[in-house]
Amino acid sequence: MNTLNTTAKANTAELIRHAAALGYTVHWINTADTHRPIEVIPTDPTSYIPTLYYTDGQWTIQTTSFGSLTPMQTTELVIALNNAQTMVQALQVALAEPLANHNA
Repeated sequence: MNTLNTTAKANTAELIRHAAALGYTVHWINTADTHRPIEVIPTDPTSYIPTLYYTDGQWTIQTTSFGSLTPMQTTELVIALNNAQTMVQALQVALAEPLANHNA
């Protein structure tokens, strides 16, 4: 196995671990796709964790109105949005490194 392939697999494994810690699942990575190379989805679709989209070289965070929230729910929402920002930063770093194809 060549060094680049080993590095790509290690980078992919680290990205998957990091995503899981933030409440996300790396659904797939397609290194040949330059338009949408990675799909990342919330692990728990009933949580406040927003969906992330990658289009034309830019990550966006889907926002949703949850209506009136309790203070605890508001705290959970803020944590989820912070996790989304952290995940986007990790994805930007990951895309600058070699990655391996992946299907969850």
